[in-house]
Amino acid sequence: MQKSRLMEKYEVKIFVFVLFGFLCVLYGATSMSLQFFPYSYIKPYTDIAISVNDALNIDRYNEKIRWAKEAPDQTGVIHKDESEIEKGFVLYTTTHDSNVRLIDEDGHIRHHWELSFNNIWPDQEQVIALKSLDDSYFYARDAHIFGNGDLIALISAGGITPWGMGLVKVSRDGDLIWKYTGYINNDFEMGPEGQIYAIEHMIRDEDLQTIRMGTLPFLSDQIVTISSDGEKTDEISLLNAIEKSPFINMLRELEDNEDGDPTHSNSIEYVSEDHPEIEWLRQGYLLISVRNINALVVLDPKRGEVVHAMRMPVKMQHDIDYLQNGNFMIFDNRGGYGTGGRSRVLEFNPVTQEVVWFYEGMKENEFDNTFWGEQQRLDNGNTMIVNAEAGRLTEVDADKTIVWDYYIPHTRMVESSEYIATITSAKKIKYNDILELKTNGGAQ
Repeated sequence: MQKSRLMEKYEVKIFVFVLFGFLCVLYGATSMSLQFFPYSYIKPYTDIAISVNDALNIDRYNEKIRWAKEAPDQTGVIHKDESEIEKGFVLYTTTHDSNVRLIDEDGHIRHHWELSFNNIWPDQEQVIALKSLDDSYFYARDAHIFGNGDLIALISAGGITPWGMGLVKVSRDGDLIWKYTGYINNDFEMGPEGQIYAIEHMIRDEDLQTIRMGTLPFLSDQIVTISSDGEKTDEISLLNAIEKSPFINMLRELEDNEDGDPTHSNSIEYVSEDHPEIEWLRQGYLLISVRNINALVVLDPKRGEVVHAMRMPVKMQHDIDYLQNGNFMIFDNRGGYGTGGRSRVLEFNPVTQEVVWFYEGMKENEFDNTFWGEQQRLDNGNTMIVNAEAGRLTEVDADKTIVWDYYIPHTRMVESSEYIATITSAKKIKYNDILELKTNGGAQ
């Protein structure tokens, strides 16, 4: 009897202890969510714990974002309709490595540029990591080729924040011309006089004047102008510009993705000519895709002012294009709800937002990209589509018939299965736009 009562006392104590612990955890979680006491004391330590965890798991994150889908049975050119394709090279980059490749319509490498992050930035001054990283952690995110074969490339790193490492310009033979060290992420655009417009991350530890961002510090998008010789000449805070504009209410709906990256602007487009009817589409303006609020922001870089902003009929989009016919074209990553996947490419009227053309997957031909994707309207009316995570480039005609289909030959084993690299950018280049470039080794 005595033993039974003693056991009951222990059981009661254990129950009280477990209940107390549960209530403490619940209160702590609630205080973090609603930001009341002891939120201000807990948050710095939770931020440190999260940062350390991310740093320790860099290899897992690096692999996850770069190798998203299993490789197909066959790579290279799968289909080619000689009479219907637009002739030209394709310049592309992938998460496989930092190299940039130029292929012809048969998939043969005509030229490639070998870029070693640690040769360009041996001191790794911009890398925030707990260890020194070898070249395998870095990849090319975007590239622009000049007529003489010189190249500008955007280098990123997988699994760390900020992930954009900078821009580098090299000659056709790979010799370093200049480098720009900064957290350039996702995209850059060439201006008519050789200047470069780019989205650069700044680690910001203060809120806006009128709006609380919730997570401090966070990544804030800066629109920077870089000269033709690699020097920064201007910088505009996109958040500050929106806050000072008539479109401030957009900021109240920011989706913080818990990575401290509330806006995640991922595409920038230079408006090369005035729209005949739309006042906010003028030569020299910049179109900026703000992914996390499914929005477009139009910025006048000379005045540093937002002249227009609007929601778009998309979800978590990439790659805004201003077409010669006055329409917009965009890669809608998660706005499709058909049987062929969530992704689609839309061409729509910028005022009415009426969709005038679209491309989406089919059940037997999935089109589903969580974080990546691009498209390019070609001069002959075809559209090249970057099915990024599938490692696939597809050219379709106006009727959406596939006239060229290509899988990149860059694969690796991940957990006993063969995965294909993600295509981070691709552009079709007319033969006449660049000098004939010969294969320099044929590296894959």
